[in-house]
Amino acid sequence: MLSRKPALLKNSPLNRSRLVVGSGRSLPEVLAAVADGLLDERSGGKRHRAVTVMYFIWAPTQEMAAERLELPFSTYRRHLVSGVERMIDLLWQQELRGTGLSTKADQKPS
Repeated sequence: MLSRKPALLKNSPLNRSRLVVGSGRSLPEVLAAVADGLLDERSGGKRHRAVTVMYFIWAPTQEMAAERLELPFSTYRRHLVSGVERMIDLLWQQELRGTGLSTKADQKPS
């Protein structure tokens, strides 16, 4: 449920990015994988939960998302902003390096 307006994702310039085209995944799948990548980072669980509730599970408002997570609104907003900014950083890093998307799900146990 990544967007309340699926046409925005369909028409997003990100669909033409090396990351999406080269991965063989749809933009929502790439964004979900990057969000899951937050779990590998320090404080990433907090960021992941905020981003997931707002954009993937879908909360009608940020206030309702904060309530679902049982967080004060200001704390929720801090986690959400931090999570979105980190996802942007990760997407840019992967796009510029051309290394593709690497997530826990892509890694095979040794």
